[in-house]
Amino acid sequence: MRRRLVSAAVALVAALALSSCTDPSPERPEPTETEETTAAEEEAPEDEPEAEPQFSDDDVTHAQDLIALHRTSLELHQVIRSKADVVEEVDTLSLSLYTSHYDEVEALEGMLTEWGAEVPEEQDTEVVTDAEFRELGPASGDAANALYLEQMIALHQARSSICEDVILDGENPELVDLAQSMLNSQQHEVTHMREILAGLDVEDEPDDGGDGDTADDDAPEDD
Repeated sequence: MRRRLVSAAVALVAALALSSCTDPSPERPEPTETEETTAAEEEAPEDEPEAEPQFSDDDVTHAQDLIALHRTSLELHQVIRSKADVVEEVDTLSLSLYTSHYDEVEALEGMLTEWGAEVPEEQDTEVVTDAEFRELGPASGDAANALYLEQMIALHQARSSICEDVILDGENPELVDLAQSMLNSQQHEVTHMREILAGLDVEDEPDDGGDGDTADDDAPEDD
């Protein structure tokens, strides 16, 4: 009986010794390269598809019309700035307008390219006709200043009409923002151009009607 108790005690001590040598909570094994890749793919957010640009056919037409008007304006700016007898106010105005119109053309061309639409190369010939454009070439002094301002005011009014349509019905946010900016600027510019125009010394063209010889009609006849 004592021998069995001793044997049981020895077995218990051995079991306790064995359990103390064994880690009850072993560390988690390092993940393999395949497991790391799979986990990273599961955690990484999926790339959202790029949104298609939002625009309408009218947006395309308005952008193209604005570019055509701007191209005419750029030519007029260059013509008036090539003259030596331009008043300082017109010279300063034409330089400022040239810079803004050039930048706006680039912005509009970028939109049309993004939309996959045609970028026009021609100028507008309805607001300022070819004949009116050629009239500015040989003009000088205040006559040239006046012609430039009158033609620029007409172009501004045409652009403002288009901008109002874009603001009202445009679908592309970028085009609407540009139209609003252009409209605000042009309202101030037209007011300024009219003020300059009013201060120019431009003679009215003589009347070719039959009422031009009233002085001779009133002269006494020889007996």
